[in-house]
Amino acid sequence: SAPVLQAALAVVVRCEVEDGDVLAAAVGSVSEERWRSAMRTHAAHAAPPPPSAPSFRIASLRAGQHDFDSRALSSALGAAVSALQPSWRVDLEAPDVCVLALLVNRSLLIGALLPPFSPRKSDPLPMEPRQWLVRGERAH
Repeated sequence: SAPVLQAALAVVVRCEVEDGDVLAAAVGSVSEERWRSAMRTHAAHAAPPPPSAPSFRIASLRAGQHDFDSRALSSALGAAVSALQPSWRVDLEAPDVCVLALLVNRSLLIGALLPPFSPRKSDPLPMEPRQWLVRGERAH
């Protein structure tokens, strides 16, 4: 059986990036207004609420022909998050907020994983303990 991506996101941006500097376009698509909206959604799902200066991690998955790799995308988005949230610190092992970036060809999705999640440093995607998504027990 094929693996299935299961995640609940507070979406920051979903768009088609233009030809040219795809990395700059991806990072530039993260506006302060969209970021703040996603963080309000994230905070509403966190129990207990995240600390005033939470830690974060960027997890990136990329497919298609690009002149950069997933690490470069993660690094650039990490810089953007640090600019938006200067008091936040990077924590690859146990972040309070995990920002997920999916770039498939020119289709971009960036969002914050909604809690609960179990981060794994060696894997771009954390474990998602949401069995109701698999079993269909909860209406969406």
